Amino acid sequence: MTLIVWVIFSKIGLNEKVIKEHTFAWGVFLSMSLYRILPLIATMLEGHSIGYNFILPLSTYGGETLLYLISTLAFYLAIKQKNPLPHLKNILFRCGFYDPANNKILWVIGFIGLALKIYTTINYIEYGNVIGKLLIGFTFLQYAPILIFFPRLIGYNTCNKIVVINKGCIIYTIVLVVASFTTNSREAMIEPIGTFVLLLFLSYINSNKNIRSAINKKYIIIGFFIAIFAIPIINDISLAMLYNRQFRTNDNRAELFIKTLDTFRDEKKMEELRYLKEKKDKTQEGQAINSTTWSETYVKNFALNRYCNLKITDNTLYHAKKVGFANKQMFNDLWIEVIALLPTPILKFIGVNYDKNVRYSRGDKLKALSTNRHPSSSFLITSHLADGLLTFGYWYFPIEFILCFIRFIFLDTFLLRHKGKIYYSIFGLITIFSIFGMFRHAGGCSDILNYMFRGYWQDVILFTIGFALLKKVVAKK
Repeated sequence: MTLIVWVIFSKIGLNEKVIKEHTFAWGVFLSMSLYRILPLIATMLEGHSIGYNFILPLSTYGGETLLYLISTLAFYLAIKQKNPLPHLKNILFRCGFYDPANNKILWVIGFIGLALKIYTTINYIEYGNVIGKLLIGFTFLQYAPILIFFPRLIGYNTCNKIVVINKGCIIYTIVLVVASFTTNSREAMIEPIGTFVLLLFLSYINSNKNIRSAINKKYIIIGFFIAIFAIPIINDISLAMLYNRQFRTNDNRAELFIKTLDTFRDEKKMEELRYLKEKKDKTQEGQAINSTTWSETYVKNFALNRYCNLKITDNTLYHAKKVGFANKQMFNDLWIEVIALLPTPILKFIGVNYDKNVRYSRGDKLKALSTNRHPSSSFLITSHLADGLLTFGYWYFPIEFILCFIRFIFLDTFLLRHKGKIYYSIFGLITIFSIFGMFRHAGGCSDILNYMFRGYWQDVILFTIGFALLKKVVAKK
């Protein structure tokens, strides 16, 4: 599996033209590839086999390889389209979706996004709160000032630097990282850093060879040592977040943040948490391998656990086989979830009674079916492969091909190619980290449907409206 994926990715994905002209579709393709390449590296570093703790290794490797081949074919055919979705791009162009932004606009957009993020984090927004949900939809704007580091990506082609050091932006990025702690989400914690790294790579790719060769090697060395120094700190913060999740409530996010911060600053408590984690890891390593209980134990690093945890596929595939592929109940549930994408007021208007405050993940429902129990709201994640087979049977593979192809060509609407030049939308650039993370395990095969039926349109429409209004406000001043 690893060899096949690497050979294919090196032939298709390691191509500068593909990266430049299909950046956002390529980001998903990169994520798909790393998910199947990194397990070998991660498990070797931890002294385990690549099939550590597996129940169905051959089914997992075979299924993931087949799914990758099908998804790769969809990506390849998508990037071969000369002008996909021209009418949609024309509409977006007329609405100002691709308009550039100067530093002043980026600062205004960023501060508004950050203020909304802090407000919606402190104040719990219930489903059905139209205004609250609308405000949440604008929070991704907080990453806009990070673009000031990379003038070449926002139209300043005369700039002869890959990254421009800006003290104000450095302070702002640190504030973003600190503010992300209030969410008690480990993904949110690394999102500002991940956004910067991905934009840095994109700026590098879009620079000519002379500019690339002028990179000061000392910055690379400094960055390397900062990363080594930061990893233990991030792991400690992750431990503090996990410990304090037991105190998480919908109404008191500020108190949770203070508790997490106090835990992180308490050296004795952190030593205790590290000891307990190490003891738990050793216990899990000493237990019988191939346990048929619900287990996600694979690699220790929390970030890699989302991006290369093949155990999740093995785990969910075992339970999916136990339930039976093409399960009618899970098939019907999928369409209920799709209908539930409609805003709560619309659901009530059409007479659909669906309480979004009491929800179960696809993983929760799979576990409930497998163990013959009522589902508990544990938000268990599931894999695309297992959830797809559980829902559609073997028809999942052609269905996944079609859905992947559609998603790839829609992601290509986040940039324009015109007369040999690439114009990136501000929206695509500031959401690049979330695009990169689209393939990771979460909701299973319904993730693409969720994105295509609501996520894409909601984000694009909100950004277009907000961007247009803010440009007018800034222009008047």
